[in-house]
Amino acid sequence: MGLLTFASGWSHYCAARSAAVSARVSHWERRCPGRGDWSRSWWKRGSVSKRALTVCVAPDAQLGVDVKERAEGAVNQQVCGRSQVKKMDALRGIIFDMDNTLTTDGHIDFAEMRRRARIPQGVDILYHLESLSGTDRAACEQAIHEVEVESHKAMELSAGCVRCLERIREHEETMHSDQANSIALHQRKPVRMAILTRNSTASVQVFLDRFGLNNRSDFTYFDAIMARDSVAGVRPKPAADAINYLCEQWQLNPQECIMIGDDVIDIQTGQNARCGATMLLKYPRNQPYWHMADYAVNDLDQAADILLELISPRRSDILIPL
Repeated sequence: MGLLTFASGWSHYCAARSAAVSARVSHWERRCPGRGDWSRSWWKRGSVSKRALTVCVAPDAQLGVDVKERAEGAVNQQVCGRSQVKKMDALRGIIFDMDNTLTTDGHIDFAEMRRRARIPQGVDILYHLESLSGTDRAACEQAIHEVEVESHKAMELSAGCVRCLERIREHEETMHSDQANSIALHQRKPVRMAILTRNSTASVQVFLDRFGLNNRSDFTYFDAIMARDSVAGVRPKPAADAINYLCEQWQLNPQECIMIGDDVIDIQTGQNARCGATMLLKYPRNQPYWHMADYAVNDLDQAADILLELISPRRSDILIPL
């Protein structure tokens, strides 16, 4: 009889304990609404560690929100991200956003683009373009392209842009020189760099020509350019398509890549592709998203310091204060 009483009591205790744990999980899920990939760490007694409960932005989330409007706060959204930076090993793919990352902040006039292309406020520019066909699509695309080209004529390089690119390329040359006769050289994957942008290929070419970034005789800065019209069927950011395409071409795992940009859409793109890390250039306008990135940096000089450490790590971890 005593044994039955104990068993019954233990059963009630376990049920109550399970209900309490479920309630705590539900509480944190409500604090971070929306779909996501949940990672739960359980203590020996079945409780949930709040610090170990993290959520990643759902794949293809926020596809219909324009980049500029989101940056300016015109769209009110709640996002949940990573609370601290993490360790990343074997960086072999570096993917840069273009506007406001490789270039200075705020040179594209999105209001003028919307006016010329007749795109309603609050509607994503590229997804509006995709919804059109025939002459309407051609006219809209032409208007977008004209504003992009006009804006890029007045743009300037971001602080430390060329130094960052050259330091990475020079590091690769040094590695090849030092290990020319080493078996390890043939086993080591080269570091690839790419531009991933929602601009057109023609606009990217204006950028490259203006600053001579494709005129080096000894090496090229970028191994690939992924614009909105580069590959048919590849959706623009924040979809993971472009990064997945690059990884397939480079024979890399997304975990070996980092996505660098200036906006929440760049962080989402890296997370959707399951990149090893994301990096955000800090501006006052994007401060609400600093905590979402694995690394938040002041400029590309600081970015280069981190990238070189990730390519050839000498420390167990790299922590950059947000």
